[in-house]
Amino acid sequence: MTLRFRRTLRIAPGLRLNLGKRGVSVSAGVRGAGVTLGRQGLYGNVGAPGTGLSYRTRLEAGKVQRGPGSRRAAPSRAGARQIPSALALEANSGQLLALDAEGHPLDDSSLRGHSGAILAELQAAVTALVAEHNRRLDALARLHEGTPAPDAFPECLTLPFDVPAPEAPRRPRSIWYLLGRLLLPGYRRITDREWQAQWQEYQDSEQVWARQQALHAAREQRRQQAYASALQGDPAAEEWVLEDHLEDIDWPLPTEASFELRDQGRTLALDVTLPDADSLPGLRLRAYQRGLGISVARLSATARRTLYSQHAHAIGFRLIGEAFAAAPSVERVILSACTVRADELRGGQRDVYLYSVQVSRDVWGDIRFDALTDIDPVASLDQFELRRDMTVTGIFREIEPFGG
Repeated sequence: MTLRFRRTLRIAPGLRLNLGKRGVSVSAGVRGAGVTLGRQGLYGNVGAPGTGLSYRTRLEAGKVQRGPGSRRAAPSRAGARQIPSALALEANSGQLLALDAEGHPLDDSSLRGHSGAILAELQAAVTALVAEHNRRLDALARLHEGTPAPDAFPECLTLPFDVPAPEAPRRPRSIWYLLGRLLLPGYRRITDREWQAQWQEYQDSEQVWARQQALHAAREQRRQQAYASALQGDPAAEEWVLEDHLEDIDWPLPTEASFELRDQGRTLALDVTLPDADSLPGLRLRAYQRGLGISVARLSATARRTLYSQHAHAIGFRLIGEAFAAAPSVERVILSACTVRADELRGGQRDVYLYSVQVSRDVWGDIRFDALTDIDPVASLDQFELRRDMTVTGIFREIEPFGG
């Protein structure tokens, strides 16, 4: 049965791009270190601030990628120690390679000549990268722990207008400029035209800035009004607040949620497209206690399926809770979770529903929201009206979702 949803938004981990309303926040990591997870694999990015040294490596790969014609070691000039422009980490061995500006490996002596302070800072950055990766891996199964209670209406934060005002141009005050204007009429005419052009450009920029500031103030006022109206049970405002609030959550992996209010605002239908199981990170990392390197432990197929099952149900649990909190007039939530798979009959891709659950506000309120760390999201959804066909090892079979 086809489900109809009016609003759709994409919620991504650590990166929220809200067309100027929220600005841009970067993915998780520390200064000088970060992790990039994507369909092409897991990459680590580490740099030592202020040193010019950095590395980017595919942590799932066993070898450093080399382009055509690359050589194993760049020859050094006699009497000159080569300075590496980048560091590459070979994940399986943990070996640190020095690279020249063209990405070619240098000999080991190029690293030994650098100060211990630089290498110590790189080691600290690698340790931070490993800790952040493992934290986000563990967080996949604990996303539900941030679920608000049904009466915890989200706070409307005031967003500042942080675009600096344009600066007015200033005429040059050098002695040569003043003498030129005094003694050379042609030079004066040229500088007057330049000044008028600069001043006009400034006035145009100031008008644009003032309009942006006014639009921001108007948007903020509408946000405040929407939150106030939603708190009073206005369905249209509740939809707006729910979308606004979901964009502010740091989702571990890209997730797409769609929703629609029904029955005069008493029922909220949620449709969530889960990340593909293959997109989950399948590695646990450990930094070397001595030296600079990372060892990689791969999760077994069963462990990855278990993690995916926990993550899939934790997303549903969290979305149900956010819906009840942001929409006080909603008495029932219907959540259906699907993933995109290849269509073996007609070709292309299609949505395959993994589970569908109906939850009433009164039953949802019986959950101990002060003890969410004790809750298993997979087992917790069993207490509600649930459609799911899943094996004990976390393999999902397709189901027919609730139609509402």
